[in-house]
Amino acid sequence: MNGRIFRVTLAAQARYVAPFLALAVLIAVALPLATLQGMNASEVFQLDRAGLVLAQSRTLAGGYPILALCLGLFLAVATWLPDIHQRWAYVLTLPVARSRIALIRVVAGITLLVPVALALWIAGMLAARVADLPDVVRAYPGALTLRFLAGGAVAFAAGSLVVLAGKRLWIIPVAIGLLLLLQTAGLPIWSNVIDALFLHPLGPFHPLAGQWLLFDV
Repeated sequence: MNGRIFRVTLAAQARYVAPFLALAVLIAVALPLATLQGMNASEVFQLDRAGLVLAQSRTLAGGYPILALCLGLFLAVATWLPDIHQRWAYVLTLPVARSRIALIRVVAGITLLVPVALALWIAGMLAARVADLPDVVRAYPGALTLRFLAGGAVAFAAGSLVVLAGKRLWIIPVAIGLLLLLQTAGLPIWSNVIDALFLHPLGPFHPLAGQWLLFDV
């Protein structure tokens, strides 16, 4: 029964987000391929071929975490908002515990990240093969894809908490305002919180930080 409910839930959520998911797949394919833009004409402009690809890889690096963040947040909203609007009427009629249904929805939402990540990995592998750069320049499509999955899952989890907070959402801006007020008073609490969330290796948002490079030395 639970497997059937998961399949039905996954299919329903996939149909609900299909247009946005298709757009995300197109962007995931375009980003790695855009890294190779102008590579064949580099000699005409007397530019180093490898240097051009590395420069464009750094330029486009910010697109990957933005895509992962937007996709994760959108899937979180699409996963929970219909139930919240309907006051969980459908969920409460199912012969499964509410906690189990919540887990099924979370797994289904994260599963929808996989098609975009797969498209990113295939496009990254294709870009690495077409680039045919010297051994000193290495491509990281696999690492980039795993990081995309982690970043998307983190964004999905954070978005889910925000959506499910409902009327208690006011706590978040109040907490941020309090931290900023303490920061202006000379207490570096805001900076410490940001470091702990994004820069610390065990921070929950660490996958979204740093450079997302398809090509590097």
